[in-house]
Amino acid sequence: MRETSSKYILKLKNIRKEYANFVLDNVDFELREGSITGFIGCNGAGKSTTLNIIMNLIKPTSGEIYYYDQLINDNDKIDIGYIGETQGIYPELKLKELSKFVKRTYKDNWNNERYDLFINKIFKLDENRKIKELSTGMRIKYFISLTLAHNPKLLILDEPTTGLDPSARIELLDILKDINKKYNTTIIISSHIIEDIESIADDVIFIDKGKIIIKEKKNSLMNDYVKISIKDIDSEDDELVRENGIRFNKYYVIKSNYIKNFKNKRYESISITDFFKIIKNEEFDYDITN
Repeated sequence: MRETSSKYILKLKNIRKEYANFVLDNVDFELREGSITGFIGCNGAGKSTTLNIIMNLIKPTSGEIYYYDQLINDNDKIDIGYIGETQGIYPELKLKELSKFVKRTYKDNWNNERYDLFINKIFKLDENRKIKELSTGMRIKYFISLTLAHNPKLLILDEPTTGLDPSARIELLDILKDINKKYNTTIIISSHIIEDIESIADDVIFIDKGKIIIKEKKNSLMNDYVKISIKDIDSEDDELVRENGIRFNKYYVIKSNYIKNFKNKRYESISITDFFKIIKNEEFDYDITN
């Protein structure tokens, strides 16, 4: 696994958003500069709400966001690119028309050479076509070109592979890895497709019902955690598991270093996919992350 910076480009502290039927519950995490972070959760878990708050598209009820340790205020202009639900905007416009508008918006930050590189040389998109005439994959490539043309240091992608066929998904993930490596662009990508996260991410954040339940380096999550069926926990081990594990309806998930002296050895290694399946299929009770 490649080395990434220990410097944080973005920090979320106690971000809370209250709706009538949903609460984003004191979300707290950091993004390491130059890393790719997979933001994982079921539909409705709070992924898009969190990302929209980062983009100042939604106001949080409380909490703070820091960009390179500076508190972000409403009028601050920071180097963030976003690709989400806006992919279908202005369907009647030709690519060159929308690009001209975006270029005027970013002015001094716009990089013509980089835009031309992606549009004409890498993606080979016809700028005379209308937005509505593009396939899902072509639209994503176009908006990646627009976004990277203003040199963002942080790229936020909200479910970018949804609707893509397997070959297009693999191509997009390879492109994102190249962007990250070539430009040192920090990326956070939300998804409920775990294979995508396993193939691209350095760090992994799981969110469920508005709560962050785990945040780890991908390798640590895949190598340092185990799952234990609640019915298999001996009384001697019960307190240790309750104090240090993440509890679900049928399982505890716990770091393997806590179970060296377990009386009962009936635990299993866990993959990112296993963890997601537990979240998706089990009733979430509470979390204690370490």
